[in-house]
Amino acid sequence: MSIRATGEPTFQIFAKINIIPGKSKSITFDMSANDTILDLKKVVHSKELVPPDQQRLFFFGKQLKDERTLADYNIKKESIITVALRLRGGGGIGFNFSSMENSKKLGFSESAPSWRKIGPGLNLSGKCLNTSCKANDIWVKKGIGEFQVGEELFKSNCPECKKREVKLDNIGFWKCRYVAEGYNADSRKQIEMDATTNDDESMITFDSTQANWGYLKITTYKI
Repeated sequence: MSIRATGEPTFQIFAKINIIPGKSKSITFDMSANDTILDLKKVVHSKELVPPDQQRLFFFGKQLKDERTLADYNIKKESIITVALRLRGGGGIGFNFSSMENSKKLGFSESAPSWRKIGPGLNLSGKCLNTSCKANDIWVKKGIGEFQVGEELFKSNCPECKKREVKLDNIGFWKCRYVAEGYNADSRKQIEMDATTNDDESMITFDSTQANWGYLKITTYKI
């Protein structure tokens, strides 16, 4: 690790990390402003046994370079770092979800069941895996706000049986502005999106193409 002067002040930062697909956890570190990003990766390694070369670190959507310091990126007390993991050879460890590459409009039907109702803002779609539930293809309303999609996949409930036995794999937006940022581990690209939908008769969703995400943050705003 880099050299630290005696008495150099430390501060606590937070990291959100996907250890298994669809489930995130938060960990904390005591670091110095002069510590490098590689130093931080080594601390992650000591706590989570993930080698530094299998980590990608992000702060406000920007990938961090090993040789730079925390101060270079203005990382301060209680800053939140996103840790995206990857396998050797470049394969991603994160969660599978819509690639969000090919958008389309999806119209509404007055005969749709209650578990397929959506609302303004963010909505997630998939299936309920509870065999005793009459719902199958479902939409889960999330609304307006900031969402870490990997976490939402893990903590969402079926709108019919209310059980957390769902597999969600797509996304929909209605009557909102939506901003997305993330890291697509399959294409090794940073993804950014900013768009608005204000159609009373349809919502914006995407085709069935999936991607492995290191992380994906969605923010929706009222219009």
